[in-house]
Formats: sequence, structure tokens, C-alpha cells
Amino acid sequence: MRVATILTLLGATIVTAYGDTIILIRPANALLSKQHDGRFVVQVGNKYGYVDRSGVLVIHPQFDVAHGFREGLAAVQIGDKWGFIDLQGNLVVPSEYDSVEDYSEGRAVVWLDEQCHYIDRSGRIAIAMPNKRITCGSFSEGLARIRYYFDHPEGKWEDYIDTDGRVAILQRPQEATVFSEGLAQFRHEGRAGFINKNGEIVFSFEFFNARAFSEGLVAIEVDSENWGFADRTGKMVIGPRFAEVFDFREGLAAVKLGEKWGFIERTGGFAISPQFEDTSAFSEGLAPVQVGDRWGYIDRNGQMVIAPSFDLAGEFSEGRAAVELNKKVGYIDKTGVFVWAPSS
Repeated sequence: MRVATILTLLGATIVTAYGDTIILIRPANALLSKQHDGRFVVQVGNKYGYVDRSGVLVIHPQFDVAHGFREGLAAVQIGDKWGFIDLQGNLVVPSEYDSVEDYSEGRAVVWLDEQCHYIDRSGRIAIAMPNKRITCGSFSEGLARIRYYFDHPEGKWEDYIDTDGRVAILQRPQEATVFSEGLAQFRHEGRAGFINKNGEIVFSFEFFNARAFSEGLVAIEVDSENWGFADRTGKMVIGPRFAEVFDFREGLAAVKLGEKWGFIERTGGFAISPQFEDTSAFSEGLAPVQVGDRWGYIDRNGQMVIAPSFDLAGEFSEGRAAVELNKKVGYIDKTGVFVWAPSS
């Protein structure tokens, strides 16, 4: 599916004490994920390390799996355990966890012996979960969703906690999501909608699927075939007529009409007509697009600025984008020149 097709996904599977299987999805090849903090994951042989924006190796390849940096720390796997390194490659959180999620707002979810907790940047457990019948979500806009697994006539329930572990929103129905632009989606009894940070329902109605709010609009799938966009009151401002969509980013949203992808403005009109086999969102003024069986990059005017010459292409982050060529991944700059040649 679109740019996600460049990610070979694997799951770290955890079975909770209540019998539910939690699959923590992450890219097997972190090179194709967005990178941050001036460090970019590279694979050399069967080990992972990091280069800087110039393509200079700054953290020697030594890890079995490595994530991109978030908030100055990166998750790395050594053997079958996970920990975190700093920008210099120092292991600041020991590799002792079965699985981890990236840091977000100063907290990271860690799993040990089928139980989740939150650690702070020093590796200290900041929020301990009392038992294995709870799963933890990452923080977003000051709140994290936790799910309880217990006998209840309506099944699983969820709370939102703050970064100190205090319950901020009590027992929302299951299938709540993370907050984005002050709102979070929930589903209950065949209906779906959005709540604010007070737990109040802002709007709800029957719809098939929805994404998170981005730039004041949310993509909503009204049935199994048609997506449109609604505003913060729930009013559909761009009618449901697209087969697939991305969120608005940098004022434009990628949409699929018929068999081709293009980009619309907030009015719903096309800024770039449908013409591509696949695409993703704009990032730093450029968007990856597929033409035939090759990927390149366009600007906001729809002009091809990096010719379609790659097998797969990721979004730009800090002036660099990961691309795949002949089953090897490298990094290019905004002119299309490699700063790290495809490897492994």
C-alpha cells in the first residue's frame, strides 16, 4: 500500500496473561523509516550503525536491529534484548528488555516478561503497570492510552494517563486511538467519533474507518470504498469520493481516484492531477511518486525534480531520504545525489 510497501514489516509478538496477542509492528529495515537528530541508520553486512548527514559513519555497525533516533535516543537490539543508545552510540539504557517502543515525550514503552512499563530518559521505570492484564500505548500530546483486559460485559476498556501515570480520562470504550491536534478517535457499539482531552465527545456518527486529525482535517472512510475529509465539528468538507487517501501534509493530501494518485488542496480541488501509480505525503517540499515501476520525487507544483530511478523511495527528513535500488538501501539529498551509496 503506497509508500508503506517499501517497509518489510516484522512483529515482536507478546501474548498477555489474559491470552491476547499483541503484535508490535516495526520496520525490519529501519533505513526506510524517517530519521531524526542528524543520525541515519545504515546496514553493513548483518549489523546496523549510523551515519551523519554527510554520509560519514559515526556509530560503528554493531547492532542486530536499530531504530531511528527519537528525542536524542535510539532503540537498538543486541542479541535478543533491547536497550537505547545516545547520539554518540553509548548504551544509556541497558539492553535488558524483550521489546521496546521509541521515545515519545520523554517516555518509552518497554516490555519485560510479558508486562509493559514506561521508562524515562535515564532508563528508570517512571510508570509501572501493576499486572500483565494491561497494555501500554505511546504518549502523544501529553497522554497515553492504556488498555485493560478483564471480564466486562462490553469487553476491553481503556484509560488515558499523563506522563506521571495519573489517569486523565477514565474508561473510554475500546478501540480508542492516540490524540492528534487535541482529538482522539473512539469506537463503541457500531459508532465512531472523536473525544477531546476532557473525555467529552466532540462528534460521533457511523463511519467505516478514520485516520488522525492533521492540519485541521481528518480523513474519514464512509464505507469500504470512499474516503473524504471532515473538519473538527464532524462536518464533511471534502466529499467522500476517493479510493484511498493520505493525511494533509504541507497543505496537500495524496488521494487515489480511480487507479491513479494525485494531490488535493483543502478545498478538495486537485493541485496535482491523478497520474501516479503510487505516492506518499509531502515532506520538506517533496513527495515520492511511482511512475511505471520506478520511484522519483515531485515538488509542490507537480514537477519531477528527482527522476524516477529507484525501486522504492521514502519521505525526506532532515534533507535526506532513504531509497532502495537493486534490493539495497541508500540515502540521497534533495538533488538526488547519494550521500550513502546503497548497501546491504
